[in-house]
Amino acid sequence: MSGLQALGISGAVLVPVIVLVLLAVATPRLLARVVGRGARAAAVNLTLSALLLTVVSGGYFAVDYLLRDPRVLGALGARPVSALAHFGWLGLMAGLVWGPVMLLSLTALPQQGGR
Repeated sequence: MSGLQALGISGAVLVPVIVLVLLAVATPRLLARVVGRGARAAAVNLTLSALLLTVVSGGYFAVDYLLRDPRVLGALGARPVSALAHFGWLGLMAGLVWGPVMLLSLTALPQQGGR
């Protein structure tokens, strides 16, 4: 029995968490190249990073649901607004994983030098 199996952690949970953490580190750094650095740019970066990571997380859950049971597609078509709200909520809840990492990555960015 491997160490992960002994802890009860499966690859189905571990792999998405690792991917989310890596995205949470990379997203603010990549966006900093576009929006720049400084207080206003950091606020824009924070907002865009959070929106992007929420959408990616919610999208992951939608794809995961569809792969587990294709009948979910019928439910998505019947109530698309409810489905969007549900997967958006799941994306926000995933923020418990990516949020702190994203904030640390954002605060670790060098600020604009000079006065």
